[in-house]
Amino acid sequence: MDKFTEILRSITLGIVQGLTEFLPVSSSFHLRFVPSILGWPEIGLAFSAFLHLGTLLAIFIYFGKDLYSLVVNSYREAFLPDFSIVRLCNTLGFKILIGTIPAVAIGFVFHDQIEILDKNQILTSICLIGVALLLWFIDAQPIKKENLQDNISKREALAIGIGQACALIPGVSRSGATIGVGRTLGYSREEAARFSFLLGTPVILGAGLLEILKVMKHSAQLEVGIGTCLIGCLAAAITGYFVIGFFLKILQNTSLLPFIIYRIIIGSISLFMVLKGWIR
Repeated sequence: MDKFTEILRSITLGIVQGLTEFLPVSSSFHLRFVPSILGWPEIGLAFSAFLHLGTLLAIFIYFGKDLYSLVVNSYREAFLPDFSIVRLCNTLGFKILIGTIPAVAIGFVFHDQIEILDKNQILTSICLIGVALLLWFIDAQPIKKENLQDNISKREALAIGIGQACALIPGVSRSGATIGVGRTLGYSREEAARFSFLLGTPVILGAGLLEILKVMKHSAQLEVGIGTCLIGCLAAAITGYFVIGFFLKILQNTSLLPFIIYRIIIGSISLFMVLKGWIR
């Protein structure tokens, strides 16, 4: 692959990652599907790690004040005027920690099996369609609760965290699963999405660091230069930042139906192409 094509691939896949990480359409599927239809090689661990860190940077920039307040308020509640385990357990930060546990635990225990499933394009395509139909039903439920960040219970945070863990199955979508559980609990689309992004911060960070550790152990998988990786990271960060704002804004007045329809269409196209042997 010549240098121009390598940079074009880096920018394209960075944009794909930034677009699909936060929309309920499955970033893992698109990062396999797009290279397949364009005839590009699969992305390696190094490049994948930089793409994850790019979307993490988008979260830090967009939710910087929220994350800072979350940490500071959690510290104040737990340690001032003196340490209280009860106050600590009632903070939003602790609830996000609870919600992170299922994905971390399942990802650690079933890491090898998840990697095998991730390469199964038929399963991924079926999950895209199946979860779309499930989201269609869930999104029709009425809004019963408000102020998710202020009122969410530890049990509800755990439930959304289990949804996030289910997204380890390729094609499910972390955003789709967590927003879906949030809607099932009666919260609005926008509030469920906002909590989903905050909940995803430690998971995306962990995924990026895990891939970096793999690269350090298997340096041969550095298939592209550091400059190319940084270009992809920047493209993912810029795209992701604008997608977060766009998504939260349209959820104020729009249902998940456009994304549901897209999932069904792209999942059906992918399934047809795989069965025909046109893509792997």
